[in-house]
Amino acid sequence: MPFSPCDEIALRTKFSPVAALPYLMLQAVLLTAVFLYSIWRAFLKHIPSANAPPLVDLTEKEIFTDPQKAYRRALADHGPIIAVRRKGRLEYIVDESLTASVLTTDGDFSFEGGTTTILNLHYFLAIFPSWVSDLEDTVQNGINARLENVVEQIFPIFVKRTEDIMHRHQGQPIDMFEHAHASIAEAMTVLILGERYVNETNIALVTAVAAEIATLTGIYQNTSIFARSMPVLWRIFTWFRVMMYSVSYRFLGHLGPVVWRELRGKTWRPDPTIQKEDEWDNGNVTLLAYLACKHADPDTGEVTVLSAVKVIVILLGIVFASVHQSASVVVWVVFKLATSSEYLDSIRQEMKEYVDPETGNISPSCTYRALKGANHLDAFIREVMRTKGDTLMPCRSTTHDMLLADYAIPRGSLLLPLATLSNESVDYHGMDAHIFRPERWSGQNAKPAVMTSPSYLPFGLGRWACPGRFLAVMEIKMMVWSIIARATPILRDGMYEVIDPLNTIAVPPKGELTLKPQRAE
Repeated sequence: MPFSPCDEIALRTKFSPVAALPYLMLQAVLLTAVFLYSIWRAFLKHIPSANAPPLVDLTEKEIFTDPQKAYRRALADHGPIIAVRRKGRLEYIVDESLTASVLTTDGDFSFEGGTTTILNLHYFLAIFPSWVSDLEDTVQNGINARLENVVEQIFPIFVKRTEDIMHRHQGQPIDMFEHAHASIAEAMTVLILGERYVNETNIALVTAVAAEIATLTGIYQNTSIFARSMPVLWRIFTWFRVMMYSVSYRFLGHLGPVVWRELRGKTWRPDPTIQKEDEWDNGNVTLLAYLACKHADPDTGEVTVLSAVKVIVILLGIVFASVHQSASVVVWVVFKLATSSEYLDSIRQEMKEYVDPETGNISPSCTYRALKGANHLDAFIREVMRTKGDTLMPCRSTTHDMLLADYAIPRGSLLLPLATLSNESVDYHGMDAHIFRPERWSGQNAKPAVMTSPSYLPFGLGRWACPGRFLAVMEIKMMVWSIIARATPILRDGMYEVIDPLNTIAVPPKGELTLKPQRAE
């Protein structure tokens, strides 16, 4: 018999520490083994040869307070490739002349190895080698393939949460990052588990786990004295804390039984493509159902224990990848709108034909078409992402010992382009490349925010450009439209502070934001 949804009592079930002890001990042993393996691999790395890239000694202050200036100068003096020690690792930084080659030559430069290592998630890859590919497949086929229906399904969430926060705060300052984080977390809860599991407890758990995994990846490592001074010890401590408590005890202790019973308590037709018709289009199929169908045994339709564990790990990756960074970019866009209010009229104008003048709402049935056609907003988002100050991203690792620009690079080395040189290149963007000017993406030069190129790297480049960028940009648009249809964002003193100039993609700026209702203008 199919398993019926858990009732409220089951949803509140927590792990018993005693019952969970064997599981936690096994996990501790596995994590310890992986750490020891990593240390062993580190000792096996090649000693840099005589023709290694120049090793540039940048101070901690230079790296963490003005990284653009420091890395620009170092590459100008020693480029096109330099070696720099940062956070306990030796990293190779390349300029724009090598960026496209590094990001698109997949046989020589690994996206999976580089990205998971720089984000401290390579232990997942060691245990689940197909983890990154599984994440991409889930996003491409579980979200992008039905993006129109996804947008119509989740847009009301952004509208309702914006109405609620305006009602609660009544013109008082709001925490924009918290608002965006909670809104996107609720949207992803719907997409992953379905409407019946949407409640404040589950949303809070998804939000908390996304934040904890973000911490695990080192997103806030640059602003921590402990993490910067003892990076290896910090990584070990954070891994155990997040995996043993935040993920195992809090997340799996609450939502684990729900996911487990859904996966193991039903038989599934082992073909996720069957869901592409009525059920799929009506939003009745979740990412959990998609993964269950994909991993079901072809003969029995059951999801084995090992497959269920794999699905849970994939879902954790989806939670991290889809919530934190999208919420961060929302803050950048809203803050930039607050300091560049001259663009509000044109963005609002393109909303008018879709907005009910009395309610200020957009009909869900035309939401996707309206947002896709929001060219002024799209150009604004693209320019915010281009100019917000990205530095070292995206990351790759070498798949073998090799020569790059006549320098010897050992296998397993991390290579990072200085994205600033591409995003703000005068060769690509003209002499005003450093100036915020959304108009550059209008008319004949129109390019959507999701379109990647060697001159625009916020979403990466090549085969491994971020597959979630289509949903991410739609979520940013939904968040912005839900706000500016009702209010004007205003920053105190018209200013915001960049908290981490080395990691602008994941750490939002800080400022005191208020939403001034339109009727009060």
